Amino acid sequence: FINLSSVNLKIKHFHPHYLDETGNENVQLIDAINEILLEIPAHSQLKGGYVWVENNISFGQSHTIHVKDKIFNTGKTVFQMMKKSENICFFLCTAGKGMTDWSRKLFQEGDFLKGYFVDLAGSLIVDLATDRLSEIIEMEASGKGFSFSNRYSPGYCEWNVSDQQNLFSFFPEN
Repeated sequence: FINLSSVNLKIKHFHPHYLDETGNENVQLIDAINEILLEIPAHSQLKGGYVWVENNISFGQSHTIHVKDKIFNTGKTVFQMMKKSENICFFLCTAGKGMTDWSRKLFQEGDFLKGYFVDLAGSLIVDLATDRLSEIIEMEASGKGFSFSNRYSPGYCEWNVSDQQNLFSFFPEN
């Protein structure tokens, strides 16, 4: 649903990571990032998608949200924001195993700078793709007459990261 060309990762997205200690652009860092940008299409398997769950949500004790047969232990913050929801849209995004493998290989070879920038590139790709997915979901929500909240994910705001497995269960295996 989301492809790499819709993300359009550029050098500007790496700011301020290419600045030196005085705040000036470091040409060597910029060159390293530009090399990586050229190689990303060979390594990234960007995937993203979403699923709506409508009218199958309830809210339990201890800040839990029940969606179909899954119980999410969201913590107080997310629970408070979601407790009046009638519909939820789950979405996932990954830059793919290729980015992780590439970064790991660079680290193992001792190229820590490029390994770091490849890891950062994977995170930036996911952030940009998630922004794009959010735009798509918000337009669809508006068309359905739904309001749109902030994005929340396991690992934030006291929401235990172990709930990722519950989230994954709403999507095809791959």
